[in-house]
Amino acid sequence: MPDEIEEMFLGIWSRRRRPPEILTSWVDNDWSKGRSRYLTFLVRVNDVDVIDKAIDFQSKLAAFPCIDLFPKHYFHMTVKGVGFLTQSKQHSDDLLKVDVEKVVCQTKDILKSFTQFEVSLINLNYFSEVICIEVYDNNQIREMNRALLEVSEITRMDVDYPRFLPHFSIAQFKNDERFDELIDYLEEHRKMQFGKLNVDAIELVIAHLPKYGRYPRLETLCEFRLS
Repeated sequence: MPDEIEEMFLGIWSRRRRPPEILTSWVDNDWSKGRSRYLTFLVRVNDVDVIDKAIDFQSKLAAFPCIDLFPKHYFHMTVKGVGFLTQSKQHSDDLLKVDVEKVVCQTKDILKSFTQFEVSLINLNYFSEVICIEVYDNNQIREMNRALLEVSEITRMDVDYPRFLPHFSIAQFKNDERFDELIDYLEEHRKMQFGKLNVDAIELVIAHLPKYGRYPRLETLCEFRLS
């Protein structure tokens, strides 16, 4: 019988025929509102075997003109979005530069209770904005997401716990051409296995959102090693 996380993933999968959300600009949209430096906690996907399997499957997705593949240097699993680094606070998810150190200090204390853990990457899914691989890790990343909500400078977001589901995105959308064929293909290959990786660190990064380019550049601000 499926557990809670599987049920949540199945619920998202059941809506796979809804039209994709097509990204036209990382900066000029209702989310970023012209801001370009987004802080987030994440886990890097740096296991060679996992990367090779993901890239191999991406080569199959490349046949569909609606797909925009993420490069391997962008491969990651989000743990918790923090907010936009700004000079003055105008939006609820703005974070002043002077408050970054407060976030780092509180995070160090919170993550002391977490140890290294293993992640299994299985099953394809579709999250409207991205094609992704489901993450199963005995709830570790979800619990980190919940714990980091205790950091006073971090804004709670709609996608946070209890709705939060860890995943590894491998592609976004540039149009909806042959989208239905893509979903047919995902249905045929959904039960894929991409391997396992050991998580021994969480990073706080600035995602530099491109105004005209296709992918953010990830700049590590701090690495939190797990015992």
